[in-house]
Amino acid sequence: MLRIHTRIYFVVLAIIGSALFANAQGPPNGGAPGVNRLICIENGGTCTLGAGRERNTAVLDTLDLPASSWAGVRPTQNFLAGKPVEELSDLRFTYAGYFTVTIPPSHPPSLRIPIDTNGDGTTEITMFIPASLCEDGAGNVDVTGEPDCFVFDSRSSAPYTGMAGYIAANPGFRVATDGYAHIRAHASGLWTISNVSLGRPGNK
Repeated sequence: MLRIHTRIYFVVLAIIGSALFANAQGPPNGGAPGVNRLICIENGGTCTLGAGRERNTAVLDTLDLPASSWAGVRPTQNFLAGKPVEELSDLRFTYAGYFTVTIPPSHPPSLRIPIDTNGDGTTEITMFIPASLCEDGAGNVDVTGEPDCFVFDSRSSAPYTGMAGYIAANPGFRVATDGYAHIRAHASGLWTISNVSLGRPGNK
């Protein structure tokens, strides 16, 4: 019982802290016109949205779960669907939290984008950008604005340097229309996600 109560306590603190941080700091890189409202997605882990106007923040809890478990968030609308990869912009979010190393592969959250490689609209591969390899040192991730982000996809473990590197190597790729870009945290950790803007700024 103590373990359950402690978990709830930390989740509540994380939501409150993320809301205060967002109000104090503003969106990443200081010039963003808005953030997206979010929907939780879960696979064993737990996602808790902020209440009311704070539905643009979430706590992702995957502590002490099997390695296959994860929790995530996506915008309420799919602004990226069908876009050519070279036209992607405004891929940003802020994260804070911690992971444990007892259950590999524990790591910070990542942005995941379904990619259509042949023009049929369906997902053939997944692009993913680990937050820890694309942040400014303060938890702000700006995939299209940071030229040194490491960008991966599910075909290989070798990274591309920045979106420019990915675009140059993969002309004609588009965002698939049968899935959503989302931010995902695998076991085992506790993360706060805020200031999410994927494809179109604004509280949509």
